Amino acid sequence: MISLLISAANILLQIDSSTNVDNDFAPGLFFFAMIAIAIMLILFGVGVAIVLLCCLCLLALTSLGIISSAVLYGLYKKSFLSGFRALVIAASTIFTGIFSAVSSSVINEFFHISSTRNVLVLGFLFGLVVGFFNGKLANLVLQKVLTFFKDKVLTRSSLS
Repeated sequence: MISLLISAANILLQIDSSTNVDNDFAPGLFFFAMIAIAIMLILFGVGVAIVLLCCLCLLALTSLGIISSAVLYGLYKKSFLSGFRALVIAASTIFTGIFSAVSSSVINEFFHISSTRNVLVLGFLFGLVVGFFNGKLANLVLQKVLTFFKDKVLTRSSLS
């Protein structure tokens, strides 16, 4: 019985002598595969970095109390939109102030404009003002974009 199985396996696995079996290694395909794998790994790393940056921003918003104050403001006004507006304006104001203070400190290190304390305070105050108006502008742009898409959805659904 075993000898029958072995002979059947030999017959089934027998390679025809007329076929030329070479090493089917294609260096071009290997090179292409290595480039594709490298691109996939780079994009995976970029995706992980973006997720970590989003988590860091969410952590900063939560630890500074911006999200909770925006939620409380929205509940007080009984409007989701007013809470979202408060979130955008507060986040823009705080983060622009911090970014402006850090960037003005870096500029002061190169050009020695004034003392570090004065530059940090002035940079932060300037960033707060610019961030507030930037938040107002971002809120206005978001409002216009949302009404544009809402009108598009409503006109498309009324045509159906």
